[in-house]
Amino acid sequence: MKVTLYSEPSIDGFIATTDHDTSWVFALDSGEFEGFIKQSDAILMGKQTFIFAEEDGDFPYKGSYNIVFTSDESLLSRPKSDKYLFTNKSPNEVIKDLARQGVKNIGVIGGGKLNGSMLKDVLIDELILTYHPAVLGNGKALFNGADFNDKLKLVSVKKLSLNLFQVKYTVNK
Repeated sequence: MKVTLYSEPSIDGFIATTDHDTSWVFALDSGEFEGFIKQSDAILMGKQTFIFAEEDGDFPYKGSYNIVFTSDESLLSRPKSDKYLFTNKSPNEVIKDLARQGVKNIGVIGGGKLNGSMLKDVLIDELILTYHPAVLGNGKALFNGADFNDKLKLVSVKKLSLNLFQVKYTVNK
């Protein structure tokens, strides 16, 4: 099983403004995100990412089982579905459950708290970061609330259209 984190941060490492605005990302979307979703058997996200995806009409992402980490009781009490799951389990527990079910490719799409906790717990195998030509100065960090110092190995750097570049790393475990 492979767990890959995909994100589209600003050059200075933010995934949203302080008020959760991500319009600067989608104004220059390169199509890489859609490809990532299609190749993932399961997609993991936090509550704020879910809210944005639902408001945008993208939730649940098609072709992948969508798992939303939350402590919000109104979300946890939603009816069960074969397309999505709202859970208050830890990412480690969820990944073990997915492994038992035979899931091969897990995609992680944020937010910063989920990204940080998963990297801290060494649950991520690979990072794919598509950097946008924006400097926000402050906002929601790509990795939030985690104290870690993982060593990453650069796999590739690729120039994309629309002044974007993509960096792939593997995580040394």
